[in-house]
Amino acid sequence: VTDLGLAYNSGPLNVAFSSQTIKTGTKGLAAEVIPANGFSDLLPGESGKLAQNTLAANYKFGAATVYAAYWTTKLTAADANSSTVALKRQGTMVGAKYAVSSTIDLMASYGKTDDKIGQADAKIFGLGADYKLSARTALYARYADLDTNTSVANKGSKTTALGVRHSF
Repeated sequence: VTDLGLAYNSGPLNVAFSSQTIKTGTKGLAAEVIPANGFSDLLPGESGKLAQNTLAANYKFGAATVYAAYWTTKLTAADANSSTVALKRQGTMVGAKYAVSSTIDLMASYGKTDDKIGQADAKIFGLGADYKLSARTALYARYADLDTNTSVANKGSKTTALGVRHSF
């Protein structure tokens, strides 16, 4: 595993870049290394390389903060006969947070993943709100609508979450 990260912070602007590469021998990529997110495409007996690059930034002006991110993912698998690209995706995300008051934050985001090989494109839209009870504790509400844009029966999901967050 090779992992590199760079960050730039200056006043209201934050920019970060990360690059991660995972190379395997003939055992394939284990499920413990690659989470169950569609990247565990290597079979035993194959070698491979997973590379992911991410560029993200946010900018705060007044009570608002805007966010943006761009990422690419490429999985290359090789068996004894050949080398094939098993997965190639790129994605974008934009979001915003607005502090309505000192205790209430409202958020919205939209993200899109483009599968360059198959038909695993996806779009997600999210809304959220935080109500700060103290400097370290908040109530939160989230809603997300995921559309996987596939021909399979499970074309996405709608998720609602309510909870309490405490930072230690």
